Amino acid sequence: MPNHSVTQLLSEKAQSVLSKNDLSLATKPSPELYPHQWNWDSALIAIGRSRYDIDRAEQELRSLIKAQWTTGMLPHIVFNPGAVNYHPGPAYWATQIPDAPRMLQTSGITQPPLF
Repeated sequence: MPNHSVTQLLSEKAQSVLSKNDLSLATKPSPELYPHQWNWDSALIAIGRSRYDIDRAEQELRSLIKAQWTTGMLPHIVFNPGAVNYHPGPAYWATQIPDAPRMLQTSGITQPPLF
């Protein structure tokens, strides 16, 4: 193993975790416990990714913006259609109202802004 600094090893490990949790346009915070895109997590993930891949960091935020409601709200969850058996899912949040995005399922609440 090459002689790496602790900082470099931690950076490589963090990049590996983000890579494993990549959903293509967004990043899930956890492989199973949190299999969707989460507002706060995406903001922090974008900060981390910006240290080594600015384009992917920007994509993380663009993905969240695509789920913005017509009221301007950024939801706290953008549901990953590939994740099944997750509770509480989209039906629990009752987001089938006119302000919700048409092509994405999201929660109907937001979080204090980190974005």
